[in-house]
Amino acid sequence: MEGNPKRLLDKFQGQLKYSWDEYRERHGLEDSRDALITYLIDFQLIKQSTIRKFTIQKEFKNLYSLRDMNKTEIVKKLSDKYNLSSRSIWNLIKE
Repeated sequence: MEGNPKRLLDKFQGQLKYSWDEYRERHGLEDSRDALITYLIDFQLIKQSTIRKFTIQKEFKNLYSLRDMNKTEIVKKLSDKYNLSSRSIWNLIKE
């Protein structure tokens, strides 16, 4: 970050809290993690590419820790499950 990162971060947090409170009131939502995550996705603060990468990496790690399948089998399973190419899965888990 350029300039004063602390000031920018503080301003962002303040604006985010205010916006989140308004959103909850407008939609009659409780202050829950699920509602907050939906809010962050709706306002594109969490992008679809981030969701895809995070989900695939976590699922791969969990499946690999079970030692029931090798990496190629896990990639194939995730590819089928999420309708993504095997190459896409490999790229996501290599990052």
